[in-house]
Amino acid sequence: MHIIVIFPKAEAAKKVRDILIRAGYHDVKTCTTIAAARSFAQTFEEGLIIAYYRLPDESAIQLYEDLYAGFQMIITGPADVLEDYARDDVLMLAMPFHKSELLSTVETLLGNRAYRTKRQLSGKSARPVSEHKIIESAKALLIERNRLTEEQAHRFLQKASMNRGLTLVQAAQIVLNTLDETS
Repeated sequence: MHIIVIFPKAEAAKKVRDILIRAGYHDVKTCTTIAAARSFAQTFEEGLIIAYYRLPDESAIQLYEDLYAGFQMIITGPADVLEDYARDDVLMLAMPFHKSELLSTVETLLGNRAYRTKRQLSGKSARPVSEHKIIESAKALLIERNRLTEEQAHRFLQKASMNRGLTLVQAAQIVLNTLDETS
């Protein structure tokens, strides 16, 4: 998975890149402008962008709107500012954040591949809990951690399930497993 980290200060971008590399993500590019990020992104059909909400040349949302559907985005910044950038298809991560919050949010977007493979092989539910309860728990987590409304959290789960070819409850279970791994 290609990851592009965009922060106005190169040091901040490098810190985020280093956290991701230590966590096992190796294709991580950093830049300080939307123009540079757009240049990187044009060479990929899909990827993840982690961006500060506002950069010298334009906002992160403008870049996201210009990219292919295969891109996902995490926008960071002060909590009070992020409310103005809220969208159904973008996760928000309020600053300052702990590295476990960053990694949890990345895993939520990208999905826990090991869990998905295990589920596909076994065909069994990971927990004996009703599907509705799993979905509601995952939505509550998204609301709490990423400052989404209930409707936005539900749409996020729907989009994640469609993008990955999973059921809604499988996508919700991935969100919950990601929390368990980072807690």
